[in-house]
Amino acid sequence: MIVDPADVELDAASAATLADADGTTTRNFETLTVYAALTPSGKPRRVVLRFLASPVAIEGDDKVEAIVIERNELVEAPDGSLKAQPTGERERVETGIVLRSIGYVGTPLPGCRSTIVV
Repeated sequence: MIVDPADVELDAASAATLADADGTTTRNFETLTVYAALTPSGKPRRVVLRFLASPVAIEGDDKVEAIVIERNELVEAPDGSLKAQPTGERERVETGIVLRSIGYVGTPLPGCRSTIVV
């Protein structure tokens, strides 16, 4: 699991939002901070989490070969909330799989529990 340490650095508005967040959000942020502190082991397969990025295109002929993402920045909306806004900066990331998880809320399976191994 790879998390860029820069992705867990909070600006003042994000820190204030986290301070008012529920326990689940706080634990998720703490978990991501742990992953960001790890040194990649160099294994050939990895999961890379990207934040403040939106998919723009998936490239490949008969299979997924790359995804093009556009970076976003958080801006304060008139109501004081934070909203993602595109920056125009794009990046092509070579990959063999794309998983969509935007807005997904999972349902726990009976008898299963999640465990984080660090």
